[in-house]
Amino acid sequence: MDEHEPEVPLLHTLETQVPQSISSLGEQAPDPGIALASSPPTPDDCHLQSTLDNIKSLNEEQLSFQRSSHALIVDLSNRVKQIVDEGSSRERRAVLLELVLLHDSLEQVLGWVGGPNDLQPKEAIVDRLETLRVELLEILMRREVRPYDGTNDVLDRRLHRAVKTVPTSDPSLNDRVKTVVRAGFFWREQVLRPEEVIIFKYKPELLEES
Repeated sequence: MDEHEPEVPLLHTLETQVPQSISSLGEQAPDPGIALASSPPTPDDCHLQSTLDNIKSLNEEQLSFQRSSHALIVDLSNRVKQIVDEGSSRERRAVLLELVLLHDSLEQVLGWVGGPNDLQPKEAIVDRLETLRVELLEILMRREVRPYDGTNDVLDRRLHRAVKTVPTSDPSLNDRVKTVVRAGFFWREQVLRPEEVIIFKYKPELLEES
């Protein structure tokens, strides 16, 4: 520094330069009333937006499919119920008509047996009753109901219900059917009513007593 140059205090320099710098910055600052231009979207932004759009579209399609499926299931259920109801009604009507015809046959037999003539021969009465029995079995078989075929002569808990036992000293007769009290029936492949039977029951003490 020149010895003859007057010394400028540092505080005076700061007081002069700082306001000028602030003023310069104020001239360069953008007008707050003017909106800043947004930066253009990047490829990552475009990819993310496309993914979001695809997810939204898939969700809408799934919701639409679920609504359509639910409506279809409800409609199908109503149709099945209607068909079952109509089928059941026709089935009941057919059974009732057949029973009415059986009633007519019974009335004819009663009129024949109780007619003004002398007592009918036993054989003729049996023949008439057998005709009615066959008619009834035909009604049942049209409904897939059939009686046991008589081959089940040994107690089977699935097919029989023992209502009485008869003691026997013969072990080979144990649990064999002695008498059928009420016939058993199948419906399709299921037991509709078990056969009620009287069976033999082996008692070894009977042999000792004899």
